[in-house]
Amino acid sequence: MYYYYYYYNYYYYYYYYNYYYYYYYYYYYYYYYYYYYYYYYYYYFYYNCYFSYYYYYYYYYYYYYYYYYYYYYYYYYYYYYYYYYYYYYYYYYYFYNYYYYYYYYYYYYCYYCYYYYYFYYYYYYYYY
Repeated sequence: MYYYYYYYNYYYYYYYYNYYYYYYYYYYYYYYYYYYYYYYYYYYFYYNCYFSYYYYYYYYYYYYYYYYYYYYYYYYYYYYYYYYYYYYYYYYYYFYNYYYYYYYYYYYYCYYCYYYYYFYYYYYYYYY
């Protein structure tokens, strides 16, 4: 009886503890499995957000400088053509006045020449 009782208790405790051993083993196994699973996806999500942030940050500043580059580019050419136009206008005005100056100069010069010759011939005709 003692022998029977001893082995009965032995197998009872053996299966009992094995049952709980495997129970806790699988419990902790799945616990760590889900822990690392969520840990992995948390950091996956975190770093995706992190790199997405810097990705859009980079492209924001890329287009920002791109925009200002072309802004100053057209700004520069705007003033370039503005001064070119101003320069052209200035010289046009200058040569225009120059032209009219000489036009009137030769006009009055010829006018005086005309009267000079007129009086000359008149004088010549009158006195001779």
